[in-house]
Amino acid sequence: MSERKNIKISTNENISLSTTQGYSIRIGAFYAWAEKHGYSPYRIAKALNMREEDMKKRLNEKQLFTKAELKRLIRLMGANSAFFVIHFPSFKFRRQVYFEVFGKELQTNKRKRRYKKE
Repeated sequence: MSERKNIKISTNENISLSTTQGYSIRIGAFYAWAEKHGYSPYRIAKALNMREEDMKKRLNEKQLFTKAELKRLIRLMGANSAFFVIHFPSFKFRRQVYFEVFGKELQTNKRKRRYKKE
């Protein structure tokens, strides 16, 4: 019943990936993934070529991870899992990147209001 819509993004809405210095990581999603897959923070930090304390500091202070560190993280986690761990500057940009990487529209759940406005 529902039709998939093609995402058409005008050129002024595109955010250049080359000008971005890096991205921060959503700490809750990161630790949930690590716990679910049996990774310790030490093991992930080692895979990113950094100390565990430095990684935890970056996560807590929402500091940026470099492109090289993000590449290692994506290889470790897999593209789909890493996509939901990386913090994007806007939801439009998240949808754009998802469409470019996976070739399909990002599925979102429409939340129902608990109370209707009258």
